[in-house]
Amino acid sequence: MRVQGQTVSSLPGAKLGTNVKATVTCPAGKALVGGGATVTTSDGKNDDHALLSQSAATTTTTWTAVGVVTDGNLFQGETLDVTAIALCS
Repeated sequence: MRVQGQTVSSLPGAKLGTNVKATVTCPAGKALVGGGATVTTSDGKNDDHALLSQSAATTTTTWTAVGVVTDGNLFQGETLDVTAIALCS
């Protein structure tokens, strides 16, 4: 079963080095077997400025992902958006 967490966003115009952390937890009675994440910018124009820096299990039921702004600041009004995804069984 694929479980997608809430998308977590930076403040608009995030600066170089800004980190955004998102987590997702498997439903009760389900175990985490893997996971992943999506990292994008809100307007899709500067996705090369948004990278996944961490993506791993943090407990037996929780997956955590961290995105970071790289290669310059985001445009005014643009956000870094991170969504964690868990694979549960």
